[in-house]
Amino acid sequence: GIQSKGVMATAKHFLANNIENTRWHVSANMDDKTLHEVYLKQWTILVAESSPEFIMTSYNRVQGNWSNMDPKFLSILRNRLGFGGSVM
Repeated sequence: GIQSKGVMATAKHFLANNIENTRWHVSANMDDKTLHEVYLKQWTILVAESSPEFIMTSYNRVQGNWSNMDPKFLSILRNRLGFGGSVM
């Protein structure tokens, strides 16, 4: 992939980025089962198969919290998915 050419890949937008025009004003609210089965599945695959250097968080809130500031979501990203790169 592109990272073999010295370019650092950035995957975006973690997590539940499902609206564009009001993303600063909404919160994607769901139960934990939906979060894990619908939204985290593709992130698990992405991190495992592509090892991006960066992950950009979503602009919208998730379950009422900004995903880049919520220890729960950062812990999922680091500990469950095994992401060791930079989060922006």
